[in-house]
This record gives sequence, C-alpha cells and structure tokens, in this order.
Amino acid sequence: MKTPLYLFSVLTVFSLFFSSCRTCVDGIGPVLEKNIELKGFTSLDIRVPADIVLKVGDSPVASIQANENLLGLISAEIKGKTLIIDSKRCIGSADKFHIDLIVRDLNHIVLNGSGFVKSISQLRSDKMRLEINGSGKIMLEVFSNVVKADISGSGDIIVNGSTKDLDVSINGSGGFEALGLQAFSSNVDINGSGEARLNVKNKLNINLNGSGSVLYSGMPKIKTDISGSGEVRKIRD
Repeated sequence: MKTPLYLFSVLTVFSLFFSSCRTCVDGIGPVLEKNIELKGFTSLDIRVPADIVLKVGDSPVASIQANENLLGLISAEIKGKTLIIDSKRCIGSADKFHIDLIVRDLNHIVLNGSGFVKSISQLRSDKMRLEINGSGKIMLEVFSNVVKADISGSGDIIVNGSTKDLDVSINGSGGFEALGLQAFSSNVDINGSGEARLNVKNKLNINLNGSGSVLYSGMPKIKTDISGSGEVRKIRD
C-alpha cells in the first residue's frame, strides 16, 4: 500500500512546515540598531508588534532597535506609495522592539496586530485615514480636513487636533477617543460593544448595532439609529 504511506508522508511534511511557520522567534542577544533610508511614501502599513514613534522631518528614515537575532528578520520596503514594515517570521518576546520613523507626508496608517504607534509631531494632510486590525493602539496629533478611522477588533485610537469631517467605524470592542479632536461634523458606525468619545460642533450622525456607546461633547444636531442596547450620551459642554 504505497499510496497511503506516500500521502501520510506528504501530509506530515506539510504539517511540520506550517507548524514551523507559526512558531514565533524570541529576541536573543544584545539590542542593536539599524537605519533604513526611505523616500516617496504617504501610507504606512505596519505588520509587526513594535512600538513606533512618528516624527515629521525632511529626510525620512526608519531607525529600528531590537535584539540582534531579530534585526535581520525585519524589513521596511516601499511598494507604490506605501511603506510596509514586516518580518520574515512571527516575532515573539523581545528585550526591545522600537522603531523611530521620520515621515514627510503621511495620510494613511494601517496597524495590523498588537503594535503601538505614536506621533510626537502634528501630522498634517487633506485627508487622514487610520485603520486598526487587531488589538493595536494608535495615538496621534492631526490637522486634517477629513479624518476617517476604522477599527476591527479590540484596538484603540486616540486622536487630538482638529478636523472638518470625522468618520468613525468600529467593528468589535475597540475604542475611539477624540474628545481632544475638534470636529465640525461626524458620522459614527459601531457594530458590537465598541465605544467612541467625540467633540463635535455642528452635526453628529450615529448608527449603533449591539451594545456600543457614543459619548460626545459640544452642541451638535444629532441623528441616531440604534439596534440593541447601545447608548448615546452627552458628557460635557
């Protein structure tokens, strides 16, 4: 019975291969740094569990600090107008996994997984789009005509600054904190148990499906569509 034996051998090889692909690499050795010069990107796609600090500057560069054995696994490549920060293997625990990223023009951030992104400079653009897929966290200071935020999972976005139009979508248990973001008008769509905290001046449209909540400040005209036990509440002037 060669065929069953052959199939068993093939399945075993594939099983071991995929198992090895899922195994995460822990940091070993001293923490070192490598710099990668960059240019020509306006979008950021993060696929690693790093702490990333954004700063606006004229000469974009990524300064990566991590254990010696992890540095060779981490890549920062530009495809089209998107800078993709990724790793060849799953990254486990590390003594340090930190990236200082100097950007010139940035209008789109996608955070996948459990990373953390923070800006120490105000990010300016006509439209700023922020996305989290997973349990990550984004903290930004922005000045933009339009801010669009999408959270899928349990991630959190905290935004300060000002915008004309704010569009928020939460699918899951994520949180959007923007009491420090002065918005003229806003649309909020929550599916699940997520929460949005907003500062809106003129108009606020809310759609809730589930047990989500919207807490707002300001004196906007409000339109609501609630299915479930969701809550809309004014918290302060």
